[in-house]
Amino acid sequence: MKGTIVFSITNYIAGDQRMHRICSALVNDGFMVRLIGRKNKRSPILSKYTFDAQEISCFFRKGKFFYLEFNFRLFWRLLFTKADIFGAVDLDTILPVLSAAWLKRKKTTYDAHEYFTEVPEVYERPVTKKIWKWVERFALPKIDAHYTVTESISGLFKEEYNLNFSVIRNVSPFKKNRSVAAGKKFILYQGALNTGRGLEQLIEAMASLDLELKIAGRGDVEKELYALVEKPELRHKVTFLGFLNPDQLDEIASQAFLGYNLLENHGKSYFYSLANKTFDYMQAGLPVLCCPFPEYQALEKEHRFIYFTELTVSDIISSVNFLLNNPGDYNLLKKSALDAKLLLNWEMEQVKLTRVYNDLLAAK
Repeated sequence: MKGTIVFSITNYIAGDQRMHRICSALVNDGFMVRLIGRKNKRSPILSKYTFDAQEISCFFRKGKFFYLEFNFRLFWRLLFTKADIFGAVDLDTILPVLSAAWLKRKKTTYDAHEYFTEVPEVYERPVTKKIWKWVERFALPKIDAHYTVTESISGLFKEEYNLNFSVIRNVSPFKKNRSVAAGKKFILYQGALNTGRGLEQLIEAMASLDLELKIAGRGDVEKELYALVEKPELRHKVTFLGFLNPDQLDEIASQAFLGYNLLENHGKSYFYSLANKTFDYMQAGLPVLCCPFPEYQALEKEHRFIYFTELTVSDIISSVNFLLNNPGDYNLLKKSALDAKLLLNWEMEQVKLTRVYNDLLAAK
């Protein structure tokens, strides 16, 4: 065994596919890995993993009191946990990770899943943003190794803090092609049901489209989305699938017509994102409906499985109808997705991840 790594996240372990891949890759490379996350009544049941998974129960479920309670509990958990490297995932775990590692004289890593101070829940609230910005300025320079999900976000950190962030993209594992029987065509959205994901516009557009919509995931705005679907013209067109495990998502994606990934321009985190769902759709051979943000434009130049549209109801309707009515163009996008999956997969990307941890361990 090379050493022990302990990662900390504030979300549910069962739903964090990036961390599943990261932990499993490091286990396969010879590390012992533990992932610590949150637990409450809504937590999906944990599967059996190659890494150790632990959950922390909190009385508070959201807001500043949740973060305070979780960070307090996490610090004490880490203080009595043996590890060679402590990994913080996003800013909301960085202080207890850094504190415990400093007291134990251990190495640290920081995985920026997003540009945290620019997510909608933060950047639209000036006081909250100011607090997290202070945390960022205080903690990031003290971390031993950094990595993030896109070149754009890496560049932002370099510009502001002169720190080198490796780029480890949210690409999916390679998946064999599945042959499925043709059925009713549907659009698939998978991921968090949060503000700014373009779901309200998509649901409204469904009233004018001759196909269905399946939504897989849970989140803060799901009650509002359920209410939108109560309209008579939408009840039979939109299905909420709730939380699905990766195998279930793969099965659904293999039957879909189109993957949906539109975002509102709510801060730099969304604007410079490159969502995991894009690669999940691609691995299923799906064309992906995307917003023309920088990282998606760069990806489309090399691998033409993306169809760009603006986030308005009329543009969504027009774009989906174009793909429905032009099978030649649709099939070219689909072929490009199937070609791209051979190059854009986790088996290729994880080499950069293991290098980060092997170099850090060698530097001890």
